[in-house]
Amino acid sequence: MKKIFFLLAFALLLTGCDSKVITVMNPNGDSKTYQFFINADYNPEIYTLKLKNDETDITIINDQDRNYYRLKTQSGITEVIEKNSIKYTISKATKTYTEEPITLLDNYGLGYLPADMEVLKTQSYKTGTKWHGLTRYTFEEYDYDGGTTTYYFKGNELKYIENKTALEENTVEFISINNKIDDTKFDLPNNYQAITY
Repeated sequence: MKKIFFLLAFALLLTGCDSKVITVMNPNGDSKTYQFFINADYNPEIYTLKLKNDETDITIINDQDRNYYRLKTQSGITEVIEKNSIKYTISKATKTYTEEPITLLDNYGLGYLPADMEVLKTQSYKTGTKWHGLTRYTFEEYDYDGGTTTYYFKGNELKYIENKTALEENTVEFISINNKIDDTKFDLPNNYQAITY
C-alpha cells in the first residue's frame, strides 16, 4: 500500500508542479531564446543545425539559395539537396537520385529556428516551467504564422524544441547549431544514376 501511495505522490509531483505560465509582453532581447541564438552567432540565412528525434538524426543546412536535409535512421539515410531551382532526392540504397524542378526552396528549419532575430528580440512569449521526462525545464513559447515553437532550457542551455501546427506536433532534441557550411554536402554523389520524371 505504501508503494502505491509513493508512486501516486511521485506522479502528482511530476504533473502538478509546473509553475504558473506568464506572458512577457515587452521583451527587449532578454529572453533565454534570444540570448541563446545571439550568442551562437545564429544567422537565419546561413546555418548548420543538428537535431535528434527518437532514433533519427537530423541535419539541416541552409545556405541562402541552397538547402540540404538529411535523416539518418537505423534503416537508412535519406538526403535532399535543393539548389539551382532543382530538388534532388538521393537514395544511397539504389545509388540513384531523382530531379524535380522547384520554384521555392523548402524551409526545413521552419518551426525549429527563429526566422528573424530582430523580431525575436521584441516578440512577446509565454514562459514557465514544465517537466520533460524526469527533468524540469524552463520553457519559452513563441507564436509564428501557422503554429507555435517552444524552446526548453536547462539553465541557459537549449535542450529541446517543440513545434506545433494544426496538423502535427513534433519535439526534437537540440544537438548543435553553427554558421559553418560544408560545401561538399551540396555535391551530387559520383556514379549515381539520375532519374527524371
